[in-house]
Amino acid sequence: MALLNNLPQLSREQKLFLRNAIIAIFGWIFIADHYEVQNFFTRILASASGRVSAFISGEPSKIYGEHYGATNYVCYNVKDSVGRIFIGWPCNGWDIFYLYVAFILIFPDIPWKRKALYSIIGVIILFGTNVLRVSLLLQIITWDPKSFEFFHKTVFQIVVYLIMFALWLIYLKRRA
Repeated sequence: MALLNNLPQLSREQKLFLRNAIIAIFGWIFIADHYEVQNFFTRILASASGRVSAFISGEPSKIYGEHYGATNYVCYNVKDSVGRIFIGWPCNGWDIFYLYVAFILIFPDIPWKRKALYSIIGVIILFGTNVLRVSLLLQIITWDPKSFEFFHKTVFQIVVYLIMFALWLIYLKRRA
């Protein structure tokens, strides 16, 4: 904060915002690739997606993990009678959850109770969206494997980011 105090043209709120943003960035650097965090989110996403996929398809889903390398990277497989999908660290939603919550937390002068409420509700919505995304991808790979990459890399990415931005807009609009 001492460095930011030497910037007289910034208001107190702007300095606090910058300080909080720097803290969020360093937090990301230190915990982003921590394998226990990543594996936790991968595991719960695989479990929830397997249940939803079984409900959608009417077929029981099998979930099993594969460990890779010295870093204990875990990739979970959700499989039904026709298709199989691998859920790795990039798919587990951790990045979106962190980004969403960090954006909420960096705003100064907002009560912590409000920040906590919007963070929890938003993460639940984003997690539900991700579970539905993975479950639908399993159905897509079963029904039309050629369109899997389009939905995986484009359609569902856009949907998840639009939902996150909408949640941020609701948070900011209600703030005023």
